Amino acid sequence: INDNLLNLLRASFKKYFIENLKKDWKEQKLENIVSIRRGASPRPIQKFLSSEGINWLKISDVTGIDSPFIYDIKEKIIEEGKSKSLFINKGTLVVSNSATPGIPKFIMIDTCVHDGWLVLSNFDYKYKNYLYFLIEQIRENLIKLANGSVFNNLKTDILKEYKFYNPDDDTLEKFNSIAEAMMNMINKNTTENKHLESIRDTLLPKLMNGEIDLDKI
Repeated sequence: INDNLLNLLRASFKKYFIENLKKDWKEQKLENIVSIRRGASPRPIQKFLSSEGINWLKISDVTGIDSPFIYDIKEKIIEEGKSKSLFINKGTLVVSNSATPGIPKFIMIDTCVHDGWLVLSNFDYKYKNYLYFLIEQIRENLIKLANGSVFNNLKTDILKEYKFYNPDDDTLEKFNSIAEAMMNMINKNTTENKHLESIRDTLLPKLMNGEIDLDKI
């Protein structure tokens, strides 16, 4: 269901902002509508890693996850590392800038952010869904602009200076009237999937070792 909803939204984005691009839309840099900052990593990181403490978002936390919404973060750092990193609140939009650059995600849990991420903030709410699907749309171009000897590296200035045609409020509103409801449904489905996975992971070992006898159910 989530895959279908995302594909519908991608098609809607293309319809509203690419196929029907209006002549009066002005070309602007992304930094004109959104603040873009790079995450930060306390050094040496081994000194700050901990089994408990503050969440520590890394690229590996989103690898293989198709949902726009991220709820699970594997590693943590001690409180002292917070001041040496970049802390974000749940609901923040981030974009990967290294290894696999240009991946947008909404982080649905408070966390510090590794320097492999760019953090997007201080934008008008009307741009929230637009920015997510814009990053998806231009990702191939961003990868071409990224550079690095070992890994591609999407520098902060590349995203800040990326030019786009800023849509009018009416078009943004029409897109958001569709996107908001669908994104909320995707988010709801994501949390339900997490719950089902938890039940599966609890029950499966019990079934395998005979702790639960299906013949008695």
